[in-house]
Amino acid sequence: MIVNSIVNYNLNNEIKKVSYELAHRFSNLELSIKNDTEINQNRELLLSFAQGISGLCILYGELDSIYPENSWDELGHRVLIQIVEQFEQLGINSLSAFGGLAGLSFSVSTLSRNGTRYKKLLSTLHSLFLDNLDNYLKNFNPTYNQGMNNYLFDTCYGLAGIGRYLLIMSKNKRVNRLIVQILKIMVRLTKNVTVNGTDVPGWFTSRLYNSQFDIGFFDTGLAHGICGPLNLMSLSLSEGYCVNNQKESVIKITDWLLSKVFEDENGLWIPNTISFQDEINLTGYNSNARDAWCYGLPGICRSLFIAGNSLGRLDLIEISKRYFDEVRKRNFKQQLNNSPTFCHGLSGLLHITNIMNKEINDEGLSDYQIRIVREILGYYDEKLPFGFQDINIRNGRVLIENKLGLLEGSIGILLALLAYSNQGSSTGWDKLFLLN
Repeated sequence: MIVNSIVNYNLNNEIKKVSYELAHRFSNLELSIKNDTEINQNRELLLSFAQGISGLCILYGELDSIYPENSWDELGHRVLIQIVEQFEQLGINSLSAFGGLAGLSFSVSTLSRNGTRYKKLLSTLHSLFLDNLDNYLKNFNPTYNQGMNNYLFDTCYGLAGIGRYLLIMSKNKRVNRLIVQILKIMVRLTKNVTVNGTDVPGWFTSRLYNSQFDIGFFDTGLAHGICGPLNLMSLSLSEGYCVNNQKESVIKITDWLLSKVFEDENGLWIPNTISFQDEINLTGYNSNARDAWCYGLPGICRSLFIAGNSLGRLDLIEISKRYFDEVRKRNFKQQLNNSPTFCHGLSGLLHITNIMNKEINDEGLSDYQIRIVREILGYYDEKLPFGFQDINIRNGRVLIENKLGLLEGSIGILLALLAYSNQGSSTGWDKLFLLN
């Protein structure tokens, strides 16, 4: 334990040094925007929680909470001025957590010192969000039986992320009503639908939304799959929201996920996606799996843990802990963890490990946290525009890109490292990732 304390002391100093250096560098907004691969390809991403400069509000809000004497709030204020100017010029065309009004509003709130600042701006954003959400839900009429677009219900762009933001907002009758409306949609999503003459779970997605599948597929992930609705329903139960059949829906999803576990020479896995044919034939579960926040056992284990807590099911909590140990036993190459970033990389794995270990206090996980932190810091290069790069493999090609944002960029890396160093998040930014 003494050795770990010394190691942690050294790592924490390095995390603070890297965070200070990069956070100051990012404050040159013009240069940061110029250097960002994604924003330069799509200017609409500029204000997004996941990929844009809104993530800087969260980073500076987090640093302000940890080091209030170092004027991080002033840097955050400068970013906020730019956000307001861009919002007035461009507007925002989405309600979503990762690309729309929910994420933007949340980002601003993290700079507000628990709502004591920017009250007028936050009130305006909240009202705009609620008005648009009201209209959206009035006209929400998905074609369940034809295979719903998973982006309608997912964490990143759909109702799971939007619902999570509602749970964060100050509660009133209007917010409560909207939460209940979304929960009813989530419950409806879990009812079986008939596809090609066969009953399958309602979260089936048609090939219209992903042409690599002949008929359609089921997404198991936390980013775009059924774990988003699962976590929203579970977290809502823990906060006292329960609509008809909500508990049964949580149980149905957890049972379905656990039925997809397969084993190979590297341990237990759950696939990212399951084709319609494999679902009805109960085959083909031994492919396309990884260990990350977006897909794989880390995100799913956290989902099972949250569900177990909400239902009082110790068996689900124990399964979650046991399966997470499978992740820990794999090396980073076996996990397909070749990027330091949050979404599909080591920072997401680190943060889930942080959260899990805070609840279960396992010495093996404490050692594992240190391993992941060291691995992430090994990617740091002060000569890079953002200190780190996103590394992805698409169609067999390695893509290396400079990204600022929270989801696949350096902001997310710093937030995960700071959460490790400070034993949690001060601003609660991980709530929009449906991890808490």
